Amino acid sequence: MTESTLHIIRAVRAIPKGKVSSYRDIAIRAGLYNGARQVVRVLHALSRSQDLPWHRVIRADGRVALPEGGGREQQIALLRSEGVEVSDGGRVNLAHQWALCPRGPSTFAVTAAFTGPTPCGIGSSTRLRVRLSGGSGTD
Repeated sequence: MTESTLHIIRAVRAIPKGKVSSYRDIAIRAGLYNGARQVVRVLHALSRSQDLPWHRVIRADGRVALPEGGGREQQIALLRSEGVEVSDGGRVNLAHQWALCPRGPSTFAVTAAFTGPTPCGIGSSTRLRVRLSGGSGTD
């Protein structure tokens, strides 16, 4: 398994019972900022063998992605069994969404790797400080 796949598996396993997360948010938690489709592929290929709570992953707009007759009914039933409110049409009440950035430090360290000439004399690997809006800014 690739490192990316392992990160996705860990992120999916971390979704608490009674909560949902989007494919996009799982990808971001796994460090794959445009990796929603990769999350879909991992869930499709490994949900059973890795015993993943696949049913807790939904579309970013709050809808169940699976088609009618293709697992949609099972996903809705599993979510409802965990107390998640889901309409008959497959729309999840986003009050059950697992927050991407839980309360806590709003500043975190990022290591950025540059290839070729680096801007402003920054070295090939540099620690950057990134501040998320709305937080306290503490480390």
